[in-house]
Amino acid sequence: MPSEPDNIRPASPWKRPALLVNAGSRSGPLLMETARVSLESHGLPLMAAELVAGDALEERIHRWSEEGADLLIVGGGDGTLRLAAEALQGRQVTLGALPLGTGNNFARDLGMPLPLPDACRVLAEGRTSVVELGEAVFADGSRAVFVNAAHVGLFGLANPVMDPGLKRRYGHFAYLIGSWRAWRDFAPFRLDMTADDVSEQWDATHVSAIMGRTYAGGFGAIPGETLEDRRLTLTVLEVAPLLRLASIAWRVARSSHAGPARVHRFRMRTARLEAHPPQSVNLDGEILGHTPVTFRVRPRALRVIVGEKPVSAPARNPWQLAGGAAVGLLAGSLLGRQYRRREEQQE
Repeated sequence: MPSEPDNIRPASPWKRPALLVNAGSRSGPLLMETARVSLESHGLPLMAAELVAGDALEERIHRWSEEGADLLIVGGGDGTLRLAAEALQGRQVTLGALPLGTGNNFARDLGMPLPLPDACRVLAEGRTSVVELGEAVFADGSRAVFVNAAHVGLFGLANPVMDPGLKRRYGHFAYLIGSWRAWRDFAPFRLDMTADDVSEQWDATHVSAIMGRTYAGGFGAIPGETLEDRRLTLTVLEVAPLLRLASIAWRVARSSHAGPARVHRFRMRTARLEAHPPQSVNLDGEILGHTPVTFRVRPRALRVIVGEKPVSAPARNPWQLAGGAAVGLLAGSLLGRQYRRREEQQE
């Protein structure tokens, strides 16, 4: 029996897929058309392809869901995919994550390759799973989901102090600039935490609740964690000087356990945090509330396309890590000063 020609592709399992790309994402405006062509070349008959402003994304998702889309491919970073997950949770519509942001942690956990053609191929293949989401419940009863990370404290304030073009210009270094700027006006806080059956108090600088395995743009990985094991990883950083804190944060990101002193890590299903004074709560890059807050897992919340395995950053030896940390601290300081001078000149 003759084999099929190489240019014949299997029929797509999706009948009405749509592509929505966040115009504010780092690579979205540049790669929108490339993504459309690549998806269609892999056999996905797109019913729509739009470059959408972030504040209109949720409305567009509802619109195309109601018009019969069975697959919504959303291009952007973790913040963009958080909006998509918020809109699609509980629906019989599948989310395809197209990694066009800076960190792309959620897409990495789903096994989406970062090169655009490879990501489009995985999306067209159509392997699906139903994954968990993180959920933040605030004192007024309001709720919001997160797909990768919830932050309380210093590093959660980095995103809000960055203008929209900063990530495009500096990539991952934008987070260093943001952290440096946030540190200038930051004060530690008293943290009361109850996580499952553990109750603790600390003078803290930062708290993170991580869904799944990957964080910090793929440089941080928690072995054994998945988006299907119904647990969050909670990490608390106690008060420390800035350079010491940066060193600790880097070591924690590269380790499967707490390790350094002044760091506490828990794997849990629910955690309630109270901070004195109250702190902002950052979900996947956006401040959506304030403490007190309860973080918990929402099981089987979202239907997604997945690759074969999570995608992490390339492995690095200890000398590369140490050098990277030193260069990162120096670059963050220099870029922060440069950025501050630019602000003063504009004023």
